[in-house]
Amino acid sequence: MAYTSNDKIRSGGLWSFLQNSGNQIIGFLLGIILARLLMPEDFGMMAMVMVFIGFAGFLQQFGFNEALIQNQNVNTRDYSTVFWFNTFTGIILFCLFFFGSATIGRIYDNPDLNILTKYLAVNFLFNALSSVQNTILTKQFMFKNLAIIGLSANLVMYAVAIPLAFAGYGVMALVWGGIMQNLSKAVALWVISDWKPVFVFSRQSFKKLFRFGIFVFLQAPLGYIERNIDTFMIGKLSGDASLGLYNKAYQTMLLPIKNISNSFRRVLYPALSEAQNDNKRSQMLLLRMFRVVAFASFPIMFGISAVAEPFIIGIYGENWAGTVPILQILALVGAAQSIITFVGTGYNAKGKPQIGLYLNLVKTPLLVVMFYLGYQINGLMGMVYFYTFFTILVGIVALGFLFKLYDIKTSVFFAYLGPTFLCSTGMAFLVKLCSYAPFIVGLPYILQLFVLSLFGFVIYVTAFMLLRLDAFFDFANQIPVIKKLPLLKWYFRKYGE
Repeated sequence: MAYTSNDKIRSGGLWSFLQNSGNQIIGFLLGIILARLLMPEDFGMMAMVMVFIGFAGFLQQFGFNEALIQNQNVNTRDYSTVFWFNTFTGIILFCLFFFGSATIGRIYDNPDLNILTKYLAVNFLFNALSSVQNTILTKQFMFKNLAIIGLSANLVMYAVAIPLAFAGYGVMALVWGGIMQNLSKAVALWVISDWKPVFVFSRQSFKKLFRFGIFVFLQAPLGYIERNIDTFMIGKLSGDASLGLYNKAYQTMLLPIKNISNSFRRVLYPALSEAQNDNKRSQMLLLRMFRVVAFASFPIMFGISAVAEPFIIGIYGENWAGTVPILQILALVGAAQSIITFVGTGYNAKGKPQIGLYLNLVKTPLLVVMFYLGYQINGLMGMVYFYTFFTILVGIVALGFLFKLYDIKTSVFFAYLGPTFLCSTGMAFLVKLCSYAPFIVGLPYILQLFVLSLFGFVIYVTAFMLLRLDAFFDFANQIPVIKKLPLLKWYFRKYGE
């Protein structure tokens, strides 16, 4: 079998990374404007509704999009069958949330959530009409097109939300921004994709894809509950203000997953699926992807933990000071999850989604219990500490199954990631020490953040250059523009592969 070339995979990873990086930069810079125009309560209300909207969104796809990518023998009949199934479920979910919006308001004792739910329900229709086109472009490694569409849709969201926030629309600015983002994305995918559905629904295609998709479908809601049970409990027990503070820290913790891990995971899944019967190539793809992601995500997360105070207060203001201790812990979770998030991709690409399902069946109820105990013992911070411990413990178990499936030795895994971990933790330790220096403490928070971030970046890159570690070269190969930077060009010419 002829595999997709490494250059095409690398190009796909680069465009996926540029898309997520661009979205993060756009979201970070323009999000600051929204954070200063809106109140934590507005973001908290949005998060409350999205717990249920997001959960239903997982159910809508039924795992068929993943099945289309994993299966190497699909045709127009298969794609059309999934398209019409998605459209049908999209209409059903829209009706359920539109006419049942009062239920969410009653759950949180907040009737203002009713109107938010009605408006946000329309996104089920937009997603249903464009998900197959998105899947086909992914399967074809057309990540450049997907990047342009994704970035443009994100800009549309802020172009709508910011003026409405200035005009005093409050939380509805976020709602309308999200609606226009999904609408513009759906329209663009229809224009870019050559594939259009035909009026066919094949029972044979449905059964073929169902055998794989059912495990992804059952796993998705469990995983979603796992990721959002904290949001639900804090909103219910502590109110929207506390949830807004926690959500800001949690979203920052997700930075390496959204911006780095997901960039390469989107490309890794079709590549691993293509090589699912070739263990040697699969091992190479997984281990190198782990090393590249760790090289980028570990220093960011350990660094954010070290500079949490100037990061939060300097950027978002004193109103968000309660986020600092939460972020200091959750940032460490983000470093671990940036690697753990590849586990499910590995299971699915190998045609073994049931492993992820069985793990979620065990860990989801345990997480609910641990969150409850954590809250009872020490409130919000108790939940944070319990969540950190549980994530690391479950991650070790999940990686163990992945290593067995791909015949990867634990010693090899640590050999790939160990240097990056040591350099990242060492850098964070030095940055934290530097933050106590009198000349740093006397600076405004935003200047503290700039100085400490620059100091950490120089330490980290210098350590990799001096030690000539492979992770630095792997990362540069994924993003070739790094090799052309004036200060690094000579280095790669002398020591590069």
